[in-house]
This record gives sequence, C-alpha cells and structure tokens, in this order.
Amino acid sequence: MTDCRALLDNADTLCASLMDGGAFLVTIAPNGQPNPMTIGWGLIGIAVQAPMFSIYVTRGGYTYEYVQEAKSFTVSVPALGELSEELSLCGSRSGRETDKAAEADLTLASARCVPAPVVAGCVLYYECEKLRFSERENGDLVVFGRVAASYAPG
Repeated sequence: MTDCRALLDNADTLCASLMDGGAFLVTIAPNGQPNPMTIGWGLIGIAVQAPMFSIYVTRGGYTYEYVQEAKSFTVSVPALGELSEELSLCGSRSGRETDKAAEADLTLASARCVPAPVVAGCVLYYECEKLRFSERENGDLVVFGRVAASYAPG
C-alpha cells in the first residue's frame, strides 16, 4: 500500500492534469483487453486509514458495463500539455468499437501492484484495488479504490 504522504505530495500534479485535459483511467474489459478512458474527475483522500482514489463513470459507456466487476484500475497522469491528442481520442471513442490504446498509439506497461496496466510516458501513476462502487440517482457510478501504489517514475 502506498504511503499517505506520497499520495498527498502529488495531489497538485493530479489536480492540474484533471483540469487541463484529463488523465487516463485504465481497466481491463471482460475480453481481457485493456481499455483506456479519459477522466476529468477524481478524488484522492484517506478513508479508514487507507489512501483512496474515487472515479466517476458515466452510465451507458463501455467502461460502465464492466467496471462494477473489475478488480482494479489505474490512473496515469501525463505532464501538462502532453498526450492531449491521445486523451482526446480516449475521451471521445468507445472501447466497445475500437482498441483505443492501439488507435492512440499508447504504450501500456505492467503496473507494479495491480492487474490493470498503466500508460507509459506519464509523470504520475495511481494503482488501485477496486473496493466498491456507489450508484448515483442518475445511474452513473462513483468507483472507490484503495491506492496500492502511487508514484512518479524515475
């Protein structure tokens, strides 16, 4: 499990990225294929003495169909202004019809602690073990994950 200080030390980088184009959420689809999706919403914090990361998944999307069964997810945070075309593609296409990682020419790498991969070339990574989800009144999901690792490469 990641150190809570490391989680908070990188909060500014995460927030700036989410406000400037997003970050990559990667889950593994039921067919075993990694599915990157762009997120612009996320919360980090401490709950029950454990570092947590919460994400929001819109009802009706491909990720929504299987994230409730997923065991893990990762969040890969690119440097500000980088990978903007890739973020745009992963935020506008469905993994149901296309292999977004291949189409965006993303390199996926093994995560350190969870089955879902990370997007190589980013400046910050969160690897999360999914704990539970909460359905909102409109049917969208808030997914809660325990942060197994949080790190900046290098």
